[in-house]
Amino acid sequence: MRDYEKPEVIGATDLCEGVYAASGAAEAGQRELVCQSQYMQGVWHRPNTYTPGLDQEPVITRRGCEGCSADDGDGCKILKGKTDDLNREGVFKPTWEQQGMNPDTEVW
Repeated sequence: MRDYEKPEVIGATDLCEGVYAASGAAEAGQRELVCQSQYMQGVWHRPNTYTPGLDQEPVITRRGCEGCSADDGDGCKILKGKTDDLNREGVFKPTWEQQGMNPDTEVW
């Protein structure tokens, strides 16, 4: 890159940050699909719905990738390359992370 291109600043109410600097970003609906979880980091985790002898477990173990837009119940559609049927505006992180929990939060 030899020439500086000033980023376009757009006020957006549907983003956590409130401001999004789009400097050469893909068009809406055309963005690359990637895992958005800061804890899963692109690795699919199967939910552990039953563990004998344990009442509570860390949420990352108990619920895994449950609730992620790319979770198909048997793996991650992004990792499998099956992104054609995914909603590109989906949230690609587990429900528990969307709710603000950290991986060590104990759940039933």
